[in-house]
Amino acid sequence: AILTIDYLTNYDTFQHLLLKRAELLFDFQEYDAAMLDIEDLISLNRNSHKDNSEKLLALKSKYLRKIEEKNAKRVTELRNKKRREKRNDVIFENELFTDESNFLDEPLLNENELLPGASSKLEMAFVADKGRVIKAKTDISKSSVLVSEAAFLSWLRPCRYNRYCFFCLRKLGVRFFPCRQCKTVRFCSFTCETKAWTEHHQVECKFLPQLKRISFGHAAVRVLVTHGIDNVLTMENETKENFAQFPMKQFPSNYRSFSSLVVHSKNLIFEYLFAYCCGATILTILLEKMNLVERNSNCCLDIATVLVKLMCRINLNCYLIRDFKYQKCRTINMILHNSRGPKIGIAIYLSASLISHSCDYNSVRFSNGSAMLLVSEKNIEKGEEVTVTYTPHYRGMCFLDRQNFLSDGYYFKCRCVACEQKWENVEQALKCEFCNGPVIWSEYKNHSNYCLRCNKQNKNVSQCLEIVNKTEEQFNVIWKLMAENNYKDAIGELMAIRKVYSSLFHSDTKLLNVKEQLSVCHRNNNNFNTAFKLLDETVSVRELRGDQNLEMVFSLIYTIFLLKCDMKGWLNRFNIRKHRRLRQLRKLVIRTLKTYQESNLLLLDAPFVYSYENFIQQLQKYSKRYTLLPNFIKV
Repeated sequence: AILTIDYLTNYDTFQHLLLKRAELLFDFQEYDAAMLDIEDLISLNRNSHKDNSEKLLALKSKYLRKIEEKNAKRVTELRNKKRREKRNDVIFENELFTDESNFLDEPLLNENELLPGASSKLEMAFVADKGRVIKAKTDISKSSVLVSEAAFLSWLRPCRYNRYCFFCLRKLGVRFFPCRQCKTVRFCSFTCETKAWTEHHQVECKFLPQLKRISFGHAAVRVLVTHGIDNVLTMENETKENFAQFPMKQFPSNYRSFSSLVVHSKNLIFEYLFAYCCGATILTILLEKMNLVERNSNCCLDIATVLVKLMCRINLNCYLIRDFKYQKCRTINMILHNSRGPKIGIAIYLSASLISHSCDYNSVRFSNGSAMLLVSEKNIEKGEEVTVTYTPHYRGMCFLDRQNFLSDGYYFKCRCVACEQKWENVEQALKCEFCNGPVIWSEYKNHSNYCLRCNKQNKNVSQCLEIVNKTEEQFNVIWKLMAENNYKDAIGELMAIRKVYSSLFHSDTKLLNVKEQLSVCHRNNNNFNTAFKLLDETVSVRELRGDQNLEMVFSLIYTIFLLKCDMKGWLNRFNIRKHRRLRQLRKLVIRTLKTYQESNLLLLDAPFVYSYENFIQQLQKYSKRYTLLPNFIKV
C-alpha cells in the first residue's frame, strides 16, 4: 500500500500507513527501522494540516527507550558471558558485531579547504608527465582515512532499484520510502527522496524506463539536469585552464572542477565512439520530450556533442560501487568488511579522481553507500604520491598485461616503480617443465610466456590453465561440504586441489587459501596438530611476502590458538621447539600491531572463518600488556 499510494494527494492516508508500519516493526522488535519511520513521519508532519507532533514525539521517546533497553541488555549479556556456559561461535558473533550494512557512520571530511572530502594532510600537485596528482603534505601512518567524500554524481544499476536507496545507494531493509510519483525506485528515507526529487528526479521520473537502459547516458543527462544545460554548455565552451595552475587554487565540488577531468575521446576506438554517438542522439530526442531542449534550436547539436563528452568523462573517471558488507565490533573500534559483494552502481568523486594509479598502490578505497572512503594501506612519507589501483597489481598481473590493460582502458603508459623495474607476478607463475623456474604468462597474445630462469619462451600453457579453471570450480563444492559440516569429504577435495596446484604453480602463494581451509577442516575434526602445521606454513609465506596488516594478525592469533590447543596434550606440553615457535609468533603479533599505533581506522577482511571471540580477546590482551592500539581498545 505504501508503494502504490500517491502520498502528495493522499497525505493523511500515507502518514497513517507509515504509522501502522512503524507499529508493526516495533511489535517485531525491529526498533531501529521503526525509529526511522517515526523520523520520516515527523518530517512529513511539518507540511501536514493536521498536527500530530505531540503523538509522534511520544512514540519517538518510547522507541528510544526500547532501543536503550535493548543495548543495555546486550551489554549485560556480554559482561556475564564468562559466567555462563560456553556458547557456540555463531551466537557469540551475533552479540559481538552489529548487523551487516553497506555503509559506515564515517563522517565526510571537510578539513581541507582546497580539496573536498580530503584530509588536511593531502595536497594537489602537478607532475609534468601525469598532470594533477595528490601528495602527502606530512607523514601519514597506515590505516588512516585520506578521503571521505560524497559523490559528485552517482548512478544505481536498474536491477538494484528494489533493494537500494536510489539516492544514497544504501541497502534497504524491511522498510523503504517511495517516490512521490513513480513506483520504480525506492529510498531509505523522506530526506533522500526529497533531495533526489529536488536535484534531478522530478525531471527524469517519467522517462526513467527509457533512461535506465543507457547507463552512462542516464548519468550524463543527470549532470545536465542537476547543473543546468545553459551552465554546462557555457563552461564546456570555455578555454580550459592550465593544469599546472590548479594546485594553487581551490578544487570545489562543482561542474567547473568536473569539466576539468580528462576525457580522452580522441583515443576511443570507433565501436565505442559510435555507440556513444548513437546514445547521444537518442538522449537528445528524450531531452526534447522532457521539454529541456528544442529540436530546431541552435544548441541542439551542441548538447549532443556535450553528451558524448560527458559519457566519455564519466566512463573514464567513475569508480565502481560494490555492496561492501560492514560489521562493527562492539568491544573494539574495529570494522569487519567483505569487499566481494555485488556491483550496485558507479559514482564520480572529484578529489578521488585526481589520485593516480600504481601497480604497487599505497591506499585502498571502500564504498560507503554512494560516498567513498580512501584509507592508507602503508605508511606514506611526506611528499610521496597517494595512489590507488585501477585494477592491476604486480602480484596479480604480469608486466605485459598491466601495460596493455591500462593502455586499452585508460590510455596511458604506467610508469610506477613496479612497471619501470618490470616486476612480474611470480606468485601466479606456472612451473617450468625444463628447470622448475617461474613461467610468466600473459592473457594477451594467445598466452605468450617465458621462463624467468631458463628464458625458454611460448610454452603451451593452455592445457595447464584449463586444469586450473576446472580445479577452481571445485571450491563451490567445498564450501557446500563445509557448510554441511562434512569436513572429511571437504579435506579430500582440498587435498586434490593442493596436489594440482603444487604440480602446476611455481609459488606456494597459490596454496594459501587451500591450506587455510584445510586448517579449518582439521580444527573442526579436533586434529589441532595438523591444523597448526598447515596454518603455520601460510604464516611463513605471508612473512616472506612482508605482509604487515590486520589480516596477518588475524592469522597469527589463530595460529597461536591452534598451537596452544595442540600443546595441551602431555606429549607436546614440554616440546621445546613448539615453545620457541610460540614465542616467535607472539613477537610477530606485537611487531605487526605496533605498525597501527598512529592509525585511526581498523578494517579487517577476515581470510577465513573461525570464532572471532578468541581474536578479540587476544587483541585486548596484547594491547593492554604492551600498550598497543590505544585508539581502538574500548575501556
